[in-house]
Amino acid sequence: MTNYDASTHELDNHKETITNSYDGDIPRIRFWTNPGAPEPTVSTAGSGGLDLFVDDYHVEDNRLKIHTGVYMEIPRGHVGLLLPRSSTGLKGLRLKNTVGVIDSDYRGEILLMADRFDAEEELVDIGKKIAQLIIVPVCPFPMEQVGNFEDLTVTSRSAGGFGSTGE
Repeated sequence: MTNYDASTHELDNHKETITNSYDGDIPRIRFWTNPGAPEPTVSTAGSGGLDLFVDDYHVEDNRLKIHTGVYMEIPRGHVGLLLPRSSTGLKGLRLKNTVGVIDSDYRGEILLMADRFDAEEELVDIGKKIAQLIIVPVCPFPMEQVGNFEDLTVTSRSAGGFGSTGE
């Protein structure tokens, strides 16, 4: 009898689904990691992003500079959105800029800056998941400056913000 590994089966099906979901070529995401740094992973077939891991970190006051050890070539016409994992807040961490934007022409290490809001000494563990990177297409569009605010199209929302659409 063959042992059935659901996670491997899911990931294999995920790869097949991705391959069969597009008419054209799927852009490759090329990456390099520091020696010994964990590679980005896709955890399940339903994962929307790549899990990134802590390679190293430095504490300055209540801020952490977290190194992933990952250098990535995001395909042209795409952008990487660096988001905290749902468990990150439970560990007393909050990303400094909430969402990191990684442009397709950036080739440096993927870093995270985080605030500590918990007094515990160890908030991150080397080798543990810390964030997820979601790669999304971007649509280039022409810009046109108008002469006056009134030249912008009127909508029912208009200039309403911060809760103006209801709770």
